[in-house]
Amino acid sequence: MELNGLMKCDCKAMPDCLNYGEEHVFVKNFELVASRDWLRLYHCRLCGTHWQLDVDDRSDWAIRVLKPADWESFDDRPLRRAFIVRIHGGEGDEMCIWAGCKNHVLKNMAICVDHAFPEFS
Repeated sequence: MELNGLMKCDCKAMPDCLNYGEEHVFVKNFELVASRDWLRLYHCRLCGTHWQLDVDDRSDWAIRVLKPADWESFDDRPLRRAFIVRIHGGEGDEMCIWAGCKNHVLKNMAICVDHAFPEFS
């Protein structure tokens, strides 16, 4: 459904972190607000939701930003970490094999999210 050339907004139904993929239909209703390094801050012209998008071959991840005024200091690591756990189907019952680690493994893996992706810890 289109309204004044804009497609229907699905922001409210989206998880807080998602892979928007190669197709940029996700950003059709978005307007660029700010940029830094490999990140861009957009806002949806239909609902006003703010999204941080990875660009420049970093990844195709979009992360909801609840406080756009604080975007410069926004810590997206907990949302990235939760996304990784979700796309792996959760955590398994086993403990991470990393020496001294007490975390549960990612499903079907031998290590936890913190050791699989230390940049998100």
